[in-house]
Amino acid sequence: MLIITGIMACPFELSKDGIESQFATNHVGHFLFTLTLMPAIKNAQNPRIVNLSSSEHFRHPQNGIDFENINSEKAHNTFTRYGQSKLANMLFTYGIDKRYGDFVTANSVHPGGIF
Repeated sequence: MLIITGIMACPFELSKDGIESQFATNHVGHFLFTLTLMPAIKNAQNPRIVNLSSSEHFRHPQNGIDFENINSEKAHNTFTRYGQSKLANMLFTYGIDKRYGDFVTANSVHPGGIF
């Protein structure tokens, strides 16, 4: 088992790669890490991917992920930026299931209320 962390509602900042920090940390890093591991995942017995999202995904911009303004400090507040990063987690999980669902179980979960 491997656990990767995330960040929430932090002040606006760009990553070293020039991506808004919450989106970079909460989605892009997980996305790249998962794709890097995909050859091993494909060869694993009964593989599972669990992405930690959040019910706060509902705070995303009105039309979903605002790629046109993802790195704009003025476009959205910190919670909206967090919401779109968590929506990206959910959509990525859906994409994994759609592409690789024949051999991998992919789930996206909200950390609260899991017992």
